[in-house]
Amino acid sequence: MKALIIVCLALVFSITEATATFTTVVSFGDSISDNGNLYASFGKPKSPYWKGRYSNGPVWSEYLASFLTQSKALSQSFELKGFANLATLSLSSYASLANTTCVLKSFATSITSTISKPGSTAFHDFAYAGALANILDAEVEYQKPIPDIASQYSNFTNSSLSLDYASTLFTVYVGINDIWYPPEVGAVPNTTYIVGNISTLISNLTSLGAKHIMVNNIFPIESSPTVNGNSTLQALYTYYVTDSSAGYNAILKAKIESWKVSHPSVTFTYNDFHGFGSHVMSAAGLTMFSFKTVADECYKGSGTSFCGAPTDHFFWDYLHPTTKMHLLFAGYAYYNLMVLSNWAAASL
Repeated sequence: MKALIIVCLALVFSITEATATFTTVVSFGDSISDNGNLYASFGKPKSPYWKGRYSNGPVWSEYLASFLTQSKALSQSFELKGFANLATLSLSSYASLANTTCVLKSFATSITSTISKPGSTAFHDFAYAGALANILDAEVEYQKPIPDIASQYSNFTNSSLSLDYASTLFTVYVGINDIWYPPEVGAVPNTTYIVGNISTLISNLTSLGAKHIMVNNIFPIESSPTVNGNSTLQALYTYYVTDSSAGYNAILKAKIESWKVSHPSVTFTYNDFHGFGSHVMSAAGLTMFSFKTVADECYKGSGTSFCGAPTDHFFWDYLHPTTKMHLLFAGYAYYNLMVLSNWAAASL
């Protein structure tokens, strides 16, 4: 087994505030959440991408499902010593970390069994890499239009899943491609329209009886390797992602606040992936989580060769995070979901 590089956070938290036990996660979105649907349909991405994920290992929603599966067996309080760089290990090695100092001790034991069975009763993923909020804006790849979130919702309702909505968590993470694609062809992203399409999905889910919905904002794509160093692109993506007047993240957050008022019986969790990602990218964050670079991706997109130390990198390729960063996003999402206040990003 490769040597573990340990980042000790020495955090202590309690789960007594958690108000629900989740038995199922249903995921909608794009490549950040896709656990192999695009690959199953079109045969992409190929190696060295991991089993059809746009990363070098599992994506955040898979890790979250594992966390929630394991949380059923947690004691009322326990110590989280920190994150090991799990991406340095093979998936079969994750379970052996349970008794290792300075790891996610209480979660590690179930990661192998949960993630190695995509589509199991614990996790149902309808996300597609390349997806947008609305197919009318989508590019057409691999001879077929990639399912937007409306089509993903149709796939979900046609799947005949039998769910207990009181214990089902729906995750929605889309918008990156809606921001990313238009500037490439000289078009202007309509952030209000993008959020409106997400709002339609939320309305459909609540009409079905959904009680728990998690929505993520866009992580710092303006700092991705493709954009980093290009001041024009950085300004463009910063404007459409974070600026208060037109920024997608601000509009999305305001919309979620309105959903809370209009749907008081539904629990909404808003994950500030942009804030947390920016924290990780800072000098303090890079040290805390043992990253060495943000500007340089691990896989350059040609052939099968990639960097020797993926855990040093925030980005796996030109846009997509490494599985180590996916793990951190999932940890952040878990803390928000369980209303735990002392996660590393709490002071953002």
